[in-house]
Amino acid sequence: MLILILFTICQSVIVSLDKTCLCSEIFLEYDCTAFGCKFEQKLCANLVCSDVKSRVECDSRFDCSFDHKTQTCSVFSQCNAYYVDVEEQCYNKGNQVIGCVSSGKKSEGYYQCTNYLAKQIEYVICSEQLTSASCNGVQSDGYRCVWKSISNKCVAFQLNNCDDASDLNEPLCDITYCVWSNNDCKEKQCKDFTSQSSCKYIPHLDGNQFTICSWTGNQCIELNSVSQLQQNNCSILTLGTYFWNNVKNQCIECEGYSKLFLMSLIILIIQF
Repeated sequence: MLILILFTICQSVIVSLDKTCLCSEIFLEYDCTAFGCKFEQKLCANLVCSDVKSRVECDSRFDCSFDHKTQTCSVFSQCNAYYVDVEEQCYNKGNQVIGCVSSGKKSEGYYQCTNYLAKQIEYVICSEQLTSASCNGVQSDGYRCVWKSISNKCVAFQLNNCDDASDLNEPLCDITYCVWSNNDCKEKQCKDFTSQSSCKYIPHLDGNQFTICSWTGNQCIELNSVSQLQQNNCSILTLGTYFWNNVKNQCIECEGYSKLFLMSLIILIIQF
């Protein structure tokens, strides 16, 4: 397991999610539940899948998935073990390594999910598509085909840097990481957030690092020191990599090594 790296570049606080707090390190009830743990007898402890009753919360946890037919949350096993009301809900099952989609088959009114790779897909080779009309579909490596009007070629596209989408079109400029301005796709910055509720963090394209933002003086700026964080935002803004220590009265780095359920925390933040 890699060690969390927290460092400052150009006075920006960047956190890496390779190391997160253990439930036992958390003192505050709000942080405890936000981290995917349970708070009992003033202690924070691990929450197992069967403890989760909410479908949304269950599917947001990395190792759990909700079955609509039995209305239960369980440790994810395989895609075809789950049934859903709406086909798109299969996307929320499993994790980033095992992708689930709908099989299109119904049983007792529910759609059965199946593994993405197990479902027959007709892959294409992007470079062999000679017109913009035929330039669609997905290659076997997972890259999607897009038409590059400047060179009049069909290319395999993956957003590795925001600039990759600049000479293509706005929908390819992923607003999670980038912003579209003056027909260019640029890296998102804290200043692009215009409200306090949205001024939280900016995820990096690698999916593992985040730049932390702070609402100061009626504007969103990059946080330059963890010491600026308080009890009410220490754990939330650092995505579970730091916690508020009541004894030291400061925001400090977690010591435990645990891949907790960060998606539930991220979803919670987005809902503010």
